[in-house]
Amino acid sequence: MRLYCGRWFRIALWDFRLGHLISLVTVCLFLLLAVVWLYPSKLEGPAVMGEIAEIFIRSIGPWSGIVFFAGAFAALYSTAFNYFDGWPRVVAACSRNLFRRTAALEGLTRERLAGEHRRRWYSEYNIYRLTMLFSLVAAVGIIAGLPRPVFLVLLASALALFIAPVIYFLNIYLCLKIIPREDAGFYPSPFATGASLASFAVFSAFTLIAMLELIFGIQVFGRS
Repeated sequence: MRLYCGRWFRIALWDFRLGHLISLVTVCLFLLLAVVWLYPSKLEGPAVMGEIAEIFIRSIGPWSGIVFFAGAFAALYSTAFNYFDGWPRVVAACSRNLFRRTAALEGLTRERLAGEHRRRWYSEYNIYRLTMLFSLVAAVGIIAGLPRPVFLVLLASALALFIAPVIYFLNIYLCLKIIPREDAGFYPSPFATGASLASFAVFSAFTLIAMLELIFGIQVFGRS
């Protein structure tokens, strides 16, 4: 089992490293294209999406617009799919770990479902279904009822920005606290620990600056 976990851990590390490298290259390309084609611009709302597509069409070729919109559709679809399936699974799994009665009726697959799983509202299966139904009703209500649904996206992004440093620190702390130092295969190396702490400090500093400017109106850096 340890050998199995170790191999998957190495695969995850390579996936993590390559993903970050590809993300860095992609972000640099987007920024360079935006500087050349978009800045300065007063575009807002849906017009920005069309203008970004035009960047690829003008700089690469007409075929790139199809690739761009296909990628945008895939990103939106995967996000919606994860929202309606992944989020209910997380709620159901957390309920299973927190409540004994739910743990006694665990399981989401048909092979593990019995009559009690379907009859009891607190079973993992029913909590999963209820959360999915709640997500659907809430999403439709927000889209139909709020004049600017994008406001919730901005609010959630702001909350994520403020909470992210805490989660980041807890990840580092738990890795150092739970994994034995003698376990060289899984325990963070001095370089990884130092880089993580430095990233945490930088991330926290930028989060603090954003809070001061956006919430309290304090300009940390002067603007021309």
